[in-house]
Amino acid sequence: MEGDTPVTKMRTAALAATILTAAACSKPEAGPAAPPEVYVADVVQKDVPVYSELVGQTRGSQDVEIRARVEGYLESVNFTEGSFVKKGTDLYEIDPKPLEATQSRAKAELATAQARLAKANNDVSRLKPLAEKQAVSRQELDNAVAAQDAAQAQVAAEKAALETATLDLGYVHITSPIDGLVGTTNVKAGNLVGRGESTLLTTVSQVNPSCSARG
Repeated sequence: MEGDTPVTKMRTAALAATILTAAACSKPEAGPAAPPEVYVADVVQKDVPVYSELVGQTRGSQDVEIRARVEGYLESVNFTEGSFVKKGTDLYEIDPKPLEATQSRAKAELATAQARLAKANNDVSRLKPLAEKQAVSRQELDNAVAAQDAAQAQVAAEKAALETATLDLGYVHITSPIDGLVGTTNVKAGNLVGRGESTLLTTVSQVNPSCSARG
């Protein structure tokens, strides 16, 4: 409008802005809410299985406990837990050095006992004819015979000690007596085993005896 004053124009613009703002802020009325969805099923009487979860432990047809038969520090564990091992597989090794020293000492003591026996035999062989000729007393011969008997007994004892030392040394290598699955190890390298008892190291379980019998 040409006759409108500047003040009138400003009032008209402010009124238009107010109308636009009110229109933008107004929200349409929400329609009626949708009815909730309801599922309907027939009631049927029937048996329902009951499930239970239980913790169990399986056992093989033959479980063999692997134990330390000699005392010593465990030097190595030579298997993977839960793996299949063959009969004769090396499972553990105990430090052999102390048992090797025991075996060497037994050998030396046996050699000493054998030397004493040889001397006692020579004494008896030398004194027996002299005693028959009464060149030496009977008591001297009897003493020589007693020394011979003692030397023989000492040799037998030292032989037994050497056999034991050799047997113990053979136990430092602990092998599986059967084919089967080896369990978890109860000891680690560096542990002292076999002191006062045959320490339980692990268990090997035979899982297929028919296959083992055919093999």
